[in-house]
Amino acid sequence: MILLLAASLLAAPAAGPAPAGISWQKTFDAAVAKAKANGVPIMVDFWAEWCGPCHMLDRDTYRDPTVVRLSRRFVSVKVNVEGSKEELDLASRFLVDSLPTIAFLSPSGRQLWRINGYASSEEFPPMIDEALKIGARVIAWETALDKDPKDVAALRGLGLHQFAELQQTARSNGSGLIPKFMLDDAGKLLGAAMEADKDEKAADRKRVRRVLGLVRGAEGNVAETEAMLKAALAIKPADAAEDADTHASLGELYIHQGKKELAAKTFRKVAKEYPGTRGATRAAQQLERLGARP
Repeated sequence: MILLLAASLLAAPAAGPAPAGISWQKTFDAAVAKAKANGVPIMVDFWAEWCGPCHMLDRDTYRDPTVVRLSRRFVSVKVNVEGSKEELDLASRFLVDSLPTIAFLSPSGRQLWRINGYASSEEFPPMIDEALKIGARVIAWETALDKDPKDVAALRGLGLHQFAELQQTARSNGSGLIPKFMLDDAGKLLGAAMEADKDEKAADRKRVRRVLGLVRGAEGNVAETEAMLKAALAIKPADAAEDADTHASLGELYIHQGKKELAAKTFRKVAKEYPGTRGATRAAQQLERLGARP
């Protein structure tokens, strides 16, 4: 019996320690302080007690060895959307209206990337890798601005990134709302870039004015939107991709103003003069919605 018991013990797999989970900071402020001190991004897990997929993340994804290893390149913190006033304010600031939501932020609090919904242990590592790539670019721009607040490339890069993220956030929430702090930041960054970009490439100058025009439109300043879009088109030399997008945005502005005939005329111009561009595709889609001939 002793020999049988010994054999069974030798045959049984050794019980190793349970894999360690992600190290979570106690508060968002503590996470920000640590991220700034180390120059690394922040991973914010918005959750609630009633959220089943949130607990699935804790039980499975956040205990996966690969996920845990990759998480060491972030500072991680959990935010209970039904918790303290500070947590409620943070969820409101980022317009979190579904759970789980995982937001990756720069040390300065700019949104790098956002995941809405559950992600398995197989799905999560590539998402972390993408957030790290974006984070490296954004942190480099933020570092450049710390050294030189008039660094045009950093101002432009951060401004365009912020605008792309606020668009993504608007698409991801049910109401299509835009985080005001992101809109304000994009406008400030792109406005500063425009003031200092006279020696930059034409395509970059056009892009800054086009996107700044869209920012002004989101702020409710339609007249300035049209002026900015036309200013982008006036920059020479021409750039097919940028000019097509700008004309398409101008046509969409005319729709918003109720000028459907002018909008259709603008979309036809884009389709004819800039074939194969993203702007031409947008123009064709808008002409179809308007029921206008191509």
